Amino acid sequence: MSQIATATFTHPLFYAHGSAEIHPSTEVGPGTKIWHQAQIRENVRIGANCVISKDVYIDTGVTIGDRVISNGATLVIDGQAVRVIP
Repeated sequence: MSQIATATFTHPLFYAHGSAEIHPSTEVGPGTKIWHQAQIRENVRIGANCVISKDVYIDTGVTIGDRVISNGATLVIDGQAVRVIP
């Protein structure tokens, strides 16, 4: 992705709502959905088939594994790694 999302669009690999702010350095896996007013900072990695819900803030350097669902207004900070526990 070459710029911060400014309109609702479907990327060939993922969906992002137009009000989501996604830093250009963010890596997003296929099948992931990013919803209203999510804010994703630089150097974030989001796995495949995730759901980033409304008002979620993901800070710099965070890694999110595959199939993770964030609830609304979640705050993920300080380079944490988030994954599904089988």
